[in-house]
Amino acid sequence: MDLHDPSAARSELVKAKSLQPQNPVTWVDLGLFDFHHRRIAQAQPEFQRALELDQTMDTTRETAIPGVQQSQAILAGTQQPPPYASYCVYPS
Repeated sequence: MDLHDPSAARSELVKAKSLQPQNPVTWVDLGLFDFHHRRIAQAQPEFQRALELDQTMDTTRETAIPGVQQSQAILAGTQQPPPYASYCVYPS
C-alpha cells in the first residue's frame, strides 16, 4: 500500500472494521481518519458506534467522546473543522 494514498488507507481501516465489528478501537481509528480528512458526517457515527461498543472509561472512549462532540458541532455549523485536518477528497 502506498503511504500517500488516503483511499487505500481508508480501505484498510474499513476492512479492519469489517473483520472486527465489535472492536471499538477499529471504529475509533476509522472515525479519527475520517475526522482528520474532513469527512465529519462519516466520522460522527463511527465515533458513536465506538462509544456504544465500549462502556469502559479508557483511551478508546476518551477519544470517541470528543470526536462525537466535535463532529456534531461541526455538522451543526457551530464549530469549524480543525485547521490541521486535510482536505482529501475520496472517489465515491
